[in-house]
Amino acid sequence: MDDEIGTIEWFRKELWSINPINTGTQSLETSYFYASRSIGDTLYDGQEMTWELLQDRYRNYYNYMITQQAGKYTKKENVLLSVEDYCSQKKYKSDYSKIQENECDAYLFGI
Repeated sequence: MDDEIGTIEWFRKELWSINPINTGTQSLETSYFYASRSIGDTLYDGQEMTWELLQDRYRNYYNYMITQQAGKYTKKENVLLSVEDYCSQKKYKSDYSKIQENECDAYLFGI
């Protein structure tokens, strides 16, 4: 079964498809590599990172950050990251779903 959670096919359909970036240095395979290294990482609240949680957190991050994009006027800290950069920088440790509820929290808590 190719679409089993954690396989590269599942990753391509469920996580990569949120924001597919394929450049000379970033590809499906390298993004999958960095994402798979994130699985099992311990989050600040003690939860263990799973594929489903990574998918949920990246989707929340994407939905929040896409509203912050303003072309060349986008602030450096608001540039939307690829799945690869998101995982390699461990941005999944911040919960962007909470920002969507109250944007002031993002400022106060540095999310």
